[in-house]
Amino acid sequence: MSENLPESTGSNFTDADLDSVIEGVRSVVEIVGQESISRLKLDYGPLQVEVEYAPERPAAPLSQPPTEPEVQQPAQDRLLDHIDAPLVGVFYQAPGPGKPPFVEPGQQVAAGEQVGIIEAMKMMNSVLAECSGTVVEVLVVDGDIVEFEQHLIAIAPR
Repeated sequence: MSENLPESTGSNFTDADLDSVIEGVRSVVEIVGQESISRLKLDYGPLQVEVEYAPERPAAPLSQPPTEPEVQQPAQDRLLDHIDAPLVGVFYQAPGPGKPPFVEPGQQVAAGEQVGIIEAMKMMNSVLAECSGTVVEVLVVDGDIVEFEQHLIAIAPR
């Protein structure tokens, strides 16, 4: 890897040190993504590493479905309330594998009642009903990644 580079000028910097630095740079490139780096410069003696990032592009939302033309929703849908995700994470409908879901369509829920869990950064966060009513539909699949304020459950208010 370092065969084509000039010899170090008077430092105790070895080829093994350079290989280690190059591996570190590779790790950084993997983390930030090659698309975001517009220029990478690595001088060998005395070592200098320069990374120039491309101008930021708007971030694409996680798992966003293709955009479809917006259709007028039936009056019934407009009368529903929704329980939204309080944070980004993985949504679970039940307290654990093999356990019954917190809520199912047709079930009555009270404001403040737990209706799901969102796992974020290895922490389990309760999802609570924001209003009382009847569960009409669970809008996400168990184990799906959800976005902040994404509709999780449709509720017909009492």
